[in-house]
Amino acid sequence: IQHQLHQQDVIAQRIQARRERDGALAFASLETHPIASGSKVVGLEIEQQNRAQKLIENWMVSANVAVTQFLANHKQPTLRRSVRVPER
Repeated sequence: IQHQLHQQDVIAQRIQARRERDGALAFASLETHPIASGSKVVGLEIEQQNRAQKLIENWMVSANVAVTQFLANHKQPTLRRSVRVPER
């Protein structure tokens, strides 16, 4: 299983590099979890994104691209989001 995970990570890094080369935007988002003491929230813990989450994100994006390409190749309708090109 270690070899399989390594291979998936290598491919996910290639996917990320291609997305960046193709102009993909990087969005920073914070996910927080409450820290409770009894029935009171006393703080928030910020969850840092790790490699496993990034690996899954890249595979999900690739799956979406593959499905879109498949549908387009088979002349099937799709819904697409149009956004302005952001200033960099």
